[in-house]
Amino acid sequence: MKKYDVMMMSKVGIIAALYVALTLAFSPLSYGGIQFRIAEVLVLLVLYKKEYSISLILGCFVSNLFSPLGWADIVFGTLATALSVIPMMFVKNKYIAALFPVIFNGLIVGAELYYVLELPFWLSTFEVAVGEFVVIYIVGIALFNGIEQNKEFMNILGCKNSDQFENKKSILKPFESIVIAFTIISIIFYFAMPIYTIITDDITNNIALFNMTKNNLIILLTLIIPIILLLTILLIKNKFKYIFNLILIIIWISLLIFIGFNEKIQYTYFFQYLLIGSYIILNIYKYKKESTLLSTN
Repeated sequence: MKKYDVMMMSKVGIIAALYVALTLAFSPLSYGGIQFRIAEVLVLLVLYKKEYSISLILGCFVSNLFSPLGWADIVFGTLATALSVIPMMFVKNKYIAALFPVIFNGLIVGAELYYVLELPFWLSTFEVAVGEFVVIYIVGIALFNGIEQNKEFMNILGCKNSDQFENKKSILKPFESIVIAFTIISIIFYFAMPIYTIITDDITNNIALFNMTKNNLIILLTLIIPIILLLTILLIKNKFKYIFNLILIIIWISLLIFIGFNEKIQYTYFFQYLLIGSYIILNIYKYKKESTLLSTN
């Protein structure tokens, strides 16, 4: 067997393992009616090297072995990935190609949730499609637009044909895209994710975080603060904004710690700690960038 084949097989295995690791590391977001499977950013690798389609299908299959939906997710979840990556290999425009996983995962996983968990079909389809769109378009494309600029890293991946793609430039930087994605996740979870279930007279009522806001200002603030932070980071160009952001983040962390004592809703805020980290990283990144520009001028 040629050395090239061995190296490529190794890379295929590594990417598959990375998909599994990302899926399990963010398991609260990877399964269920509302899902943002972070590992799905890797499907964009298929645009640069067709062999990575094997990685994605294999990685999805192994990841779904741990799914609470059981065999249905193993079969149909893996099928959705296969149907997504195969047409992606033949489309040169990445923005059009990225529609395939959004559409196929939305419809197939939505149907799976309908038959297995008896969730509303179109609502489930919409929620899965939105999650896939956020992960691939807001995080994934911005991330890979940045990776494309590093030719050495692209060569390591075996992706030497990145120049073929159109519209390579992105308005958002990778860090900014991650923050926007987590903020959108925060808002969707706030309105849609059930915190606990009340069953009365054989009628099931799923109580979302939104339903508790009227009687709890702290919960409302945990949504408002990240939105304010997002707007200040992206729109305001003033060095004092970092002090303002730091104060908001300290208040935000304090509120989340306080909420953590409420067993009914504490697990819902798992992703918000990830969001805090992304805000801190983005602040440092933009502060250094602005400081460098000032020093050169």
